[in-house]
Amino acid sequence: MNIRIFFSPRGNNNSRKAMIFLDYKKTKLGRFFLGKGFYGVLALCLAAVGAAAWSAFDRAAEPESAKKPEGSQYIASSENTSSDTQAGADTESKIPYIPEDVSSSAPSSSNVATSFTAPMSGGTVKPYSENELLYSATFSDMRTHLGLDIEGTAEEDVRACGNGYVSAVIDDPLLGKYVEIDHGKGVVARYCGLGTVYVEEGESVTATTCIGLLGTVPSECQDATHLHLEFYYDEYPVDPMQYIGQ
Repeated sequence: MNIRIFFSPRGNNNSRKAMIFLDYKKTKLGRFFLGKGFYGVLALCLAAVGAAAWSAFDRAAEPESAKKPEGSQYIASSENTSSDTQAGADTESKIPYIPEDVSSSAPSSSNVATSFTAPMSGGTVKPYSENELLYSATFSDMRTHLGLDIEGTAEEDVRACGNGYVSAVIDDPLLGKYVEIDHGKGVVARYCGLGTVYVEEGESVTATTCIGLLGTVPSECQDATHLHLEFYYDEYPVDPMQYIGQ
């Protein structure tokens, strides 16, 4: 460190004051504070102070409900847990129990068909065709035919193909009035194109039960008078001849 000594020009020699001046610029510390390094450190300090102040403000503004208790995991309240459990229980209770072989809606095992017969004595007007397109005289086009058309006369008796119970009675704009019978073991039949229906939903039937009188199938009205018979196994359409043809 360089040291310079000056004497005051005023006053006598006795009162002359000695002044010591440090050659500040020539010291390492002086050069640091007067150079760019000092301002860089100052800028970093100001940035650190600003970040700490913003973090403290952001934490103070956080809602109490969003803060989790320290030293433990966040656990939902027992009230919410119990309500969710109850909702799950209610959903499961609405799922119907279906026995392995017989529909749960069937009143007894006597409603399960062990054999099938034709509902009418007429011949086939149009066969079942799921993959091959057949000509439709009503619509003048080619289309699949998911049923078996059995020829008959107007108001002819239509009988159930086997034991079962009436699962639905529907008036459809394309199929006309039809009776749906659950024959058990996943087999369901639809007797379409009835003019008159004699049975009601939930009623038990046998192979001798007259379920109605033959009418018209609107979507096949250009064909000869017939019953449009559909069979389903586990909700998939199948050829009715697999059942009534045996």
